[in-house]
Amino acid sequence: MNDLSIIETNDADERWVSGRRLHKLLRVATPYTMWFPRMCDYGFVENTDFWTDHKNVIRADGTQMPQQVADYMLSIDMAK
Repeated sequence: MNDLSIIETNDADERWVSGRRLHKLLRVATPYTMWFPRMCDYGFVENTDFWTDHKNVIRADGTQMPQQVADYMLSIDMAK
């Protein structure tokens, strides 16, 4: 896995990875909504190892919907 383009940096120069992007890159067969809680069972702590980012759903035609979807921003250590 040489593609590090999934690593993002915020204004505080902290590095993180979108859980949804990592899930897709790894081609995990389990649905994301079931996979992520299972990863948390390893002892990861919200607001320390990951934080929740709620985003509006965007349709394929670019229209923003009122529904929101949760994505989890993972620390590099958690993503490993």
